[in-house]
Amino acid sequence: MDAFLYERGSTLGDYFDGTSYGGTANVRQQAWTGTANASTSTLTTWGTRRSVTYGELAASTESTVDELVPLGVFLITDVDVSAGPQGAQVTVVGSDRSLRISRARWYEPYTVTTGTATETAIQTLLEDRWDDVEVDFTTTGDTVNRAVFGLETDNDPWKDAQKLAQASGAELFFDGDGIARLIPVRDYDEASPDAVYLENDEAMVLSLTRRLTSERTYNGVIAQGEGSESSATFRGVAWDEDPDSPTYRYGKFGEVPMFYSSPLLRSDDMALKAAQSILTKKQGVVESVDWSQIVDPSLDVGDVVQVVNADAKVDRLMVLDRLTIPLAATGTMQAVARTIRSLAGSGFEVEDE
Repeated sequence: MDAFLYERGSTLGDYFDGTSYGGTANVRQQAWTGTANASTSTLTTWGTRRSVTYGELAASTESTVDELVPLGVFLITDVDVSAGPQGAQVTVVGSDRSLRISRARWYEPYTVTTGTATETAIQTLLEDRWDDVEVDFTTTGDTVNRAVFGLETDNDPWKDAQKLAQASGAELFFDGDGIARLIPVRDYDEASPDAVYLENDEAMVLSLTRRLTSERTYNGVIAQGEGSESSATFRGVAWDEDPDSPTYRYGKFGEVPMFYSSPLLRSDDMALKAAQSILTKKQGVVESVDWSQIVDPSLDVGDVVQVVNADAKVDRLMVLDRLTIPLAATGTMQAVARTIRSLAGSGFEVEDE
């Protein structure tokens, strides 16, 4: 990949790209836009990829080493060229490498045999769709029930891989280096913050908006294995049991469960893992906070941050659901997060009338 300097643009990491998965497998996806004055000779939409980084080059600082953070490896999906007094300007749009898997659709049935380790099943599936895919997977300890993919004309191998990951309570995504990662879904009940944003002389947060909403909020998940080779039905149930959570099962929010079923759940333990992983991504959305801040490229969606703002009455541990990182040096980062725990009692509640 040739070096290419983008004058402005942004990368977007979105933890809530789950609508096409039945609203359950909220998947980490990335998108990218960039604008530059340059030739389009190396920018095409037939397989061209770009690696996007953020940071400072040694030539522009006193350091002798480039300080760069990888934001993603993107397949170019759109290229627009406009001409004006300043010459030609190119606007590029890209998607992370999951697109490479998604559009390599099944043209004949693909079978995963019973007893295959989950991480092996996912790796083999990805390699079947893309020989050169790089992976770094943790061991799940689970095996897969027999599954056949590609029976529908409107199929998506990346979604199928996501289903296998979710059945083991794991998260599958491409990281900033373009490597496919399989990791356990993070347990936020006892999570400590990856970053702390306070109101002081070194404050990073520039502006903040607080929103109370019950949209797509659940505090319980009931997962069930159905339609498998076995006649047995497997079941797992997970609830928000944290009294300090805004969606506490026995609090004012009440019990609001969602239901999930999959033939890939082949034991009660797998059903419980799936229920817990889905709940992790669903609970706590009763309050969300949007803010703009000085860029911190080390953050990623799914990270936990502590945000304090006296005017908005915010002192929370929050999960980052959406990050927009500008490529321009003068830009500000935009973040959207949901509360998982109040650090100032029940301050997130609205007083009864």
